[in-house]
Amino acid sequence: EIAIARGKQLHDKRETEKKRDWAREKGRLMRDRG
Repeated sequence: EIAIARGKQLHDKRETEKKRDWAREKGRLMRDRG
């Protein structure tokens, strides 16, 4: 059960990093376009 929780944490962390990267990329695109 602990292993599952740890796996979920790792996955959530990756998802968060992906979202943050995408937000940063989107911001840069908007700035370049505008």
